[in-house]
Amino acid sequence: MKKLKIFALIIMLAFLVSGNVNTNADETVSTPNKLIVFKIGHNKYYTQDIGSTEVKTVQMDTAPFIKDSRTYVPVRFLGNALGVSDSNIAWDNSARKAVLQGRSKLTLTIGSKTMQKNNENIVMDVAPLIANPGRTMLPARYVAEGLGFKVEWDAAKQLVIAYPEDQPNLT
Repeated sequence: MKKLKIFALIIMLAFLVSGNVNTNADETVSTPNKLIVFKIGHNKYYTQDIGSTEVKTVQMDTAPFIKDSRTYVPVRFLGNALGVSDSNIAWDNSARKAVLQGRSKLTLTIGSKTMQKNNENIVMDVAPLIANPGRTMLPARYVAEGLGFKVEWDAAKQLVIAYPEDQPNLT
């Protein structure tokens, strides 16, 4: 828990530092040793190599929000943050389905509380949705956990913190 707090503190400092390294959302981001932070209402997300003090900032066109006690993040930015390249994120407009292929294959349908993980059904307590201006928004926890991440919530700072599930002693 102490390591997680230190990493979260470094990420919070990134909000105050103007010299952040910016990357594009369509870049392939390898995440085996990354800490990822989304802040509610902010249109940037932050990544940090575990053990490093360098924080990278990525600009999003839509900010994460909370609905029905769940954090929603735009599909492409959530996928990219979790190491899924644009070529492994697909949208089927007629079926209203998003498919992310990372460590696992996740299929989520707008309005459905069932997510498929490698063809196994996982029941969620919320459904993906489309928010103005036409952005597909996915529940961050279910997608991150489906792709092999642990997820923490800092209610006071309204941060979603994700890190690889195989990282020792972060929780």
